[in-house]
Amino acid sequence: MAAIHLYPWLESTWQRLLQLYNSQRVPHALLISGAKGLGKANLIHAFEKLLLCQAPAEGACGTCRSCYLFEQNHHPDLRRLGEDAKTIGIDEIRELTHFLDQTSHQQGYKVVTLFQGDQLSHGSANALLKTLEEPLGKTVLLLVAEQPQNMLATLKSRCTHVHIVLPPLPVSLAWLQSNYSENDKYLQQCLALAAGSPLRAREFLDADTGNWRSALTKAILIEPKSAFDSEDIQQFIANQPREALYLFYYWVAEVTRFALQASTGYLYTGSEVKHLEHLVRKIPLKKIFTFFEYLTESIKTLSLPGTNKQLLFETLFYRWELLCSEGGSV
Repeated sequence: MAAIHLYPWLESTWQRLLQLYNSQRVPHALLISGAKGLGKANLIHAFEKLLLCQAPAEGACGTCRSCYLFEQNHHPDLRRLGEDAKTIGIDEIRELTHFLDQTSHQQGYKVVTLFQGDQLSHGSANALLKTLEEPLGKTVLLLVAEQPQNMLATLKSRCTHVHIVLPPLPVSLAWLQSNYSENDKYLQQCLALAAGSPLRAREFLDADTGNWRSALTKAILIEPKSAFDSEDIQQFIANQPREALYLFYYWVAEVTRFALQASTGYLYTGSEVKHLEHLVRKIPLKKIFTFFEYLTESIKTLSLPGTNKQLLFETLFYRWELLCSEGGSV
C-alpha cells in the first residue's frame, strides 16, 4: 500500500501526535491549525490512517485491512466533511451523531474530520458542541482551520490545539531546491510571494509565472499607464487571474514594507530598487495603505461567483496608475 509521506516541516508536529497516540492520550477533539499551504491535509490523513490502523508502529502499517480500506477511500469508521471546500451545514453535523452512535466496524477508533472548522456557521458550531459535550467511546474529532480565532470560543475550548508554524526559510528553501532546478534567488522570490508557505510557493513555480512576474513588476514600478494593455498582462489575467491578483498583492505589500523599513526582501532587486525608492517618495504612505486595503478586498471579490474579472483588474490598474501619477487619490 502507498505510504503517506509527510513534508519535512511537519515532522515535529507529527511526533507530538505520535506521542499522544502512543501514550493513549488521544483527545476526543483535536484542532489542527496553520496557514494555507503547509500541508495540513497531508498531516491529517497520516493521523487518520494511524488511528484506524489495526497494527500500528511509528505510523500506520499499510498492510492491514483497515489500511486497505483507508487507501480505497471506503473505510466505514471514517467521515470527512468540508474537504471539497463546501460549507458544512447543520444537518450534516446532526448526521454525525447517528454515525457516532453506531458500533465501530473494525473494533477500533471512529474518526470524523471537519475541514474548514473556522468557517462553521453559528448553528453548525453549536450543534457540534453538543456532540463534543457527550463524547462516545473511542471517537476522535479532527477539526482543521486556517484561522482558529474565527471559531466559536466554547468550541475551541473543548479541543486540544495543535498549531503548525511556518517553517524556517532554510527548511522551505531546501525542500524547493530538492524539487525544482531554478536558482535560489527565484525560489526565494516565490517563497516571499507565498508569505513563507512552501506549498503556495510551489503553486507559483508550477504555474510558470516568470515572464508575467517581470511584466507585472514593470507595471507596478515603471509603466502603470500602459502596462494593463500589454499582451503579457492580458494573458496573465485571462489564464491565471488568481495568481495575477496575488502577485499584485505581494508586490504592493513589498512597496508598503519598503516605505516602512527601507527593506525590499526578495521581490525587488538591482535597478528595481531605484524605481521603488522614487515611487515611495512620491506617494504618501497613507494612500499606499488605502490602496493595499482595496487590493485585499479585491482578492475577496475575485472568489465570488459572477465577478467580472476583467473589470476588477482594469479598476485596480486604473487606481494604481492614478496613485502613481502624482501620488493622487485612490
